[in-house]
Amino acid sequence: MASISPKGNYLALIHRIQGGHYGLVVVPTDHPQDAQIVQTSSETDILSVQWLNENRLVYSVGDLSAQGVLEHLNGALIAANRDASETRQVGLALPKRGYLMRVVGDGSDDVIMGSVEWNGVDGSVRTITPYRVNTKTGRATPMVEPGLPALPQAWVFDQSGEPRVFTARDEHGVTIYYRAPDVNTWQALAHFDPFGSRGGIAPRFIGYDGSLYVLARPSGGAESLYRYDLEHHKLEDQPVFQVDGFDYFGEAELDPDEKKILGYHYVTDATGSAWLDPRLKNIQAQIDKALPDTVNRIACGECVASKKLLVTAVSDRQPARFYLFDKDSGQLILIGDSMPGITPAQMGRRDFATFKARDGMQIPVYVTTPPGKSDKPFPTVVLVHGGPWVRDASWEWSSIPQFLASRGYLVIEPQYRGTVGFGWRLFRAGWKQWGLAMQDDLSDAARWAIESQHADPKRIAIAGASYGGYATLMGLIKDPELFRCGFEWVGVTDIGLMYSQSWNDLSLETLATSMPIMIGDPVKDAAQLTATSPLANADKLTQPLLMAYGANDRRVPLEQGKKFLSAVQKNDKDVEWIVYPDEGHGWMIEQHDIDFWSRVERFLEVHLKAAPSS
Repeated sequence: MASISPKGNYLALIHRIQGGHYGLVVVPTDHPQDAQIVQTSSETDILSVQWLNENRLVYSVGDLSAQGVLEHLNGALIAANRDASETRQVGLALPKRGYLMRVVGDGSDDVIMGSVEWNGVDGSVRTITPYRVNTKTGRATPMVEPGLPALPQAWVFDQSGEPRVFTARDEHGVTIYYRAPDVNTWQALAHFDPFGSRGGIAPRFIGYDGSLYVLARPSGGAESLYRYDLEHHKLEDQPVFQVDGFDYFGEAELDPDEKKILGYHYVTDATGSAWLDPRLKNIQAQIDKALPDTVNRIACGECVASKKLLVTAVSDRQPARFYLFDKDSGQLILIGDSMPGITPAQMGRRDFATFKARDGMQIPVYVTTPPGKSDKPFPTVVLVHGGPWVRDASWEWSSIPQFLASRGYLVIEPQYRGTVGFGWRLFRAGWKQWGLAMQDDLSDAARWAIESQHADPKRIAIAGASYGGYATLMGLIKDPELFRCGFEWVGVTDIGLMYSQSWNDLSLETLATSMPIMIGDPVKDAAQLTATSPLANADKLTQPLLMAYGANDRRVPLEQGKKFLSAVQKNDKDVEWIVYPDEGHGWMIEQHDIDFWSRVERFLEVHLKAAPSS
């Protein structure tokens, strides 16, 4: 990772340094040879970093080598000067365990941290209180008075760092509250059902002029960015930024000197930037001309005033590469690669397409083709993302599809119904469709690849993690003639266990409201949930299967995998089973990651690549 200071004088680089751990280095942009090591340890890793001002930065520390996901998510927050002086842990004075919400951005040494109060029942967030914390003295000052009209679970701050908007959610829906500058009274702006077709509003940021910007879909289509009329409590008539066919995923680039929005970063099939400011638009054009084969994202603090900009260049075959752009000379200076061991020529091409599902719905899909040329269809892996309600894929380089493609497999990543980011209709169509239409989309994707003459119809596997693991098992059960084998990790094996297991990390609110609407009611829809649970259908699965779970997983507890293993082995003797200690919902420990994908490589070599072709 690389981060540029507000005025562009320094870079902070997270770099693997000592004993395989990640340390923090500060590099003067005018004199890269004068790099300064800020933090390095044989026991901990730097996980993220942000600049407070030209002299001081804040970073999170955890251990990626021994304790896996638990330590990664609960890393300590440290602040230090760029010369490594005045280092201290931040947030110790908070009444509850806190996390970094944002850098104030006013040139001070302060950050805003959220003090989190858990509900004491199921581990979910009850409320978050923002504190302004001085990173040198450690002093924490509450930013809101007691007696708020509701319990905030999310906050939006204005450009001076003052809390202006909070979101509260309970069994009755979502309410957005707003406080005007120099006023202590909070007023309710909007109350809505988050599962309604129009979805209400999602506050994103406040501009320098005090305007509130929100995500909304007033016509029930894709989400776009709107200004919200604070006086009349309604959206303005037209969005300020939208992307046809896609929900707006991204952020605005605001400049503290000119006090305006310079442009927007966004995601369609790939990432991009739309600059409103002609100077930045011209710089983007210069960079794109010099780097024509990559998507090039500009990062800056004071974008107009800074003489140096950080550029992250990435393509489908090139992992992130970092450059400095000198405005005066127009020169691009290579800083380094995020993954220098990757050779782009050995990577596959990624493409974005859509196919028509059996009911006529258009389903987006990413396709990664093995490198080199072939006049024959490829052995194929249908890779199912988890969530399932997430925006999972983009065109840029992705490790798992490229790993599989480098071994000779065509990789199909359907953005099946229920996926977010492609408009309300696709998302809504996935409700209560686990094992049904959502599953059909995956089979239809495989058949589309066969009809396109890219996939070998006799050599198709299905794979995925979490929900993707569930879909892998159901794919093997429902379409045994289509999927020859499958591998899954941390996969759900029984929908009923998601409701009944008391030791998982799903909140009571999620179990009581979200899941009955989006997956199914455990009482009213009991028959459907049983019919679409892999555990209840384990006797139908006879193909080769690889299963892997984390011993400390609280999202999909190990018991889910163990119950299915016991059931499936009665009829399927070709099941490989792995449990990784000290892992949660995925692999954070490097040796486990290497071990798992080495097993996947061997599994596919035997059961897919070496299988009889069409």
